[in-house]
Amino acid sequence: MKNTICISLLFLLLRSVSAQVGAHIENGSQITNDSSYSGNLILGPVSGTNIALDGNDIQTRSDNMPGGLLYVNRYAGDISMLAAGSVGQLYLGGTTGNHKLTLNVTGNDGLTINGDGSGNARLRIYNGNGNHFLYDDSAASNVLKLQSASGLSFVVNGADEIMKITPSQKVIVGETIELLHNGPNDGGEIKIKNSAGSDRIKLFATPTGTNFGGFMSMFNDNDDRTVLIEAEDSQKGGKIQLSDSTGTISIKLDSDWNGSGDSRIVTDEIQIEGGSDLAERFDLTNPVEEIVPGSLVSLDPKNSGKLMISNQAYDRKIVGIVSGANGIKPGILMGQAGSEAYGDQLITLSGRTYVKANTTNGEIRIGDFLTSSDVSGEAMKASRKKKSRGAIIGKAMSSLKAGEGFILVLVNLQ
Repeated sequence: MKNTICISLLFLLLRSVSAQVGAHIENGSQITNDSSYSGNLILGPVSGTNIALDGNDIQTRSDNMPGGLLYVNRYAGDISMLAAGSVGQLYLGGTTGNHKLTLNVTGNDGLTINGDGSGNARLRIYNGNGNHFLYDDSAASNVLKLQSASGLSFVVNGADEIMKITPSQKVIVGETIELLHNGPNDGGEIKIKNSAGSDRIKLFATPTGTNFGGFMSMFNDNDDRTVLIEAEDSQKGGKIQLSDSTGTISIKLDSDWNGSGDSRIVTDEIQIEGGSDLAERFDLTNPVEEIVPGSLVSLDPKNSGKLMISNQAYDRKIVGIVSGANGIKPGILMGQAGSEAYGDQLITLSGRTYVKANTTNGEIRIGDFLTSSDVSGEAMKASRKKKSRGAIIGKAMSSLKAGEGFILVLVNLQ
């Protein structure tokens, strides 16, 4: 700001004193003072190197020609400083070369900031051999471009390298994460390593034109792959494979088993801890408000494939119990959506569940066989052996001395 005020005052002084008459000073003496110098003040010989000043410019000149090593223009806002042979340059302004600020040391090396000129660069730090490049080019697709023939490193605390980009198109974050670009027609890859540098997780996108999608693999501490998640191709669904410590696949989850369109889980054992009975989906012909968990149900003789709440004693058509009473839920639920083997109600066919019961046929003790009663949806103790054949819903696992209540029953049709 101080320099700007001084230059402006010098311009005003020159314009007021010598707006029409030129002056030439050489060796401390005024040699000429006439209009042939067009209002200039020249310091030094006209035919050699000199400094010329007028109302607009301050510049060094050679043989009275512009283009010297220093140039200041008031109206253009241009300042240029050049060393010998145009090596080592400083430009301020937006005229010649579209530069607003340029620092140029040797050749193409330098710093360019072009805020509003017609040039493309907004911020550019450039090494002429193409090794180092920080570039914002609004006329190209590069919003920010960092370029180095030997890669780029991001360092904190002056020594700790937190990320590195290698010439082979690999990004390394710390010592445990790698991002790889395997080529324009190949898939990308992400590796997550342990502190020893061994792969523990790999995410891989398969190359263009292959019949596979993405993969994710996970490895144990012995470098054996124990988890594989695969997207497969557009004709198949995804799948998951879990392997034991020897690498042998022990669990398969496939959304399109062998291209059949059916999903499948293959494993040695299944342990279910969220429910205790096996249930299927059925439709009941009773009004919805009459259907409550624990109700004993029978085949509806008037509607094929449908059930109804039982309403007669020793009913040989009883098949199950509405699941969910007293918080006991199904562990396995079956049904084929879109077919007649489906419905809105979950009916327990096997396993443990609660059933509504009464003591119209006497006290119910643990181990008693249970059958249907004349009370809608309620079971009772089966006491008539011959009549009970085909009408047993299961065995009581709890007792009921009198009245009505819920009995835990092991469902086993007989």
